[in-house]
Amino acid sequence: MDILRRYLFLYTRHRDAYLLGGVFLIVTNAIMLTIPRIFGWAIDDLVDGASRQAVLSYAAAIIGLAALQTGTRVGSRIFVLSVSRRIDYEIKGMLHDRLVRLAPSFFSATNTGDLMSRMTNDVMLVRALGGPAVLYFFSAVVLYALGLVYMVSISWRLTLVVFLPLPIVALLVRVLVHQVRDYVTKARIALSDLNTLVQENLAGVMVVKSFGLEEAQVDRFEKQSAVYMDFGLREAWTRAQMIPVVGLGGGLALVGVIGFGARMVAAGNLSIGDLVAFMSYIGLMVMPTVALGWILSLVQRGAAALERLDASL
Repeated sequence: MDILRRYLFLYTRHRDAYLLGGVFLIVTNAIMLTIPRIFGWAIDDLVDGASRQAVLSYAAAIIGLAALQTGTRVGSRIFVLSVSRRIDYEIKGMLHDRLVRLAPSFFSATNTGDLMSRMTNDVMLVRALGGPAVLYFFSAVVLYALGLVYMVSISWRLTLVVFLPLPIVALLVRVLVHQVRDYVTKARIALSDLNTLVQENLAGVMVVKSFGLEEAQVDRFEKQSAVYMDFGLREAWTRAQMIPVVGLGGGLALVGVIGFGARMVAAGNLSIGDLVAFMSYIGLMVMPTVALGWILSLVQRGAAALERLDASL
C-alpha cells in the first residue's frame, strides 16, 4: 500500500473536517449504545413492577436520545462526505493541469478512452476512499471500542462467547477481499478497453460508415461489453458473499449468547434486561462488521485506482 502513503496528503490536508466528523461519530455511536442499556433497565424495572410514570420516563429518554442521534449522524456525514467531494475536485484539477502540459508523445502512446476512464471511474473510487471508507471505518472502530466496554460491563463471559466465531469470519472475509481486488482490477482494464473502443468508433464514425463496418464494430462492442459485465458480476457476487459470511458469525454468536445467557439468568447471575441489552449490542455490531468487509474492498479498489492515476500525475 505504498501508493496510499504517497498520496496521503490528499486526505490529511482536510484533517479539521475529519476531526469534526469524528467528534460527531463518537457522540452518535455513544448514543446508539446507550439506548439498548436504557431499554434493558426499563425491562428490569417492568419485571419488578415499575410504575407507569417510570415507563414513560424511560420512553421519553429513548426518544430524546434517538432524536439527538439523528442530528449528530447528519453532522458526521456532512463533514466527512464533504471532504470526498473536495478530493474529487482537487484530483480532477491536478489531472487536467498535468495532462495539458504533457508532450504529444504521451497521447500517441495512451488511448483517449483510458484517460477518460481514469478521469471518471478511477477518481470516483479515490473519492469513495476519502469519504464513505473513512466514515464507516471510523464509525466501526468507535462502535467496537465503546460496545466492548458496554458488553464487558454487563458480562465478560458473554463477551468472550461473542468473539469465539470471529477468527473464522475474519479468515473468510480476507479470502473474499483478495478475490474482489482481482476482479476489480480486471473490470477496470475491461472498462478502459471498452471506453477506448467507443471513443475510436465515435471519432472515426465516417470511416466506419464508409466501409460498412457497423456490424463488425457492434460485435466488437458486444464482446468487450460482455467481458466487462462478466468481471463486474464476479466482483458483485464475491462482494455479496461477505454479508452472509458475517451474518453467519453474528448468528453463531447470538445462539451462543442466548444459550449461555439463559443459564446465567436462571442461575440469578444476569438479569433479563441485561440479556436483552447484550443481544441488542450483538445486532448493532453485525452491520459494522459487514461494513469492514466493504471498507476493505473500497481500500483495495481505491489503491488500484490511485496506481492508475499515478501514471498520469
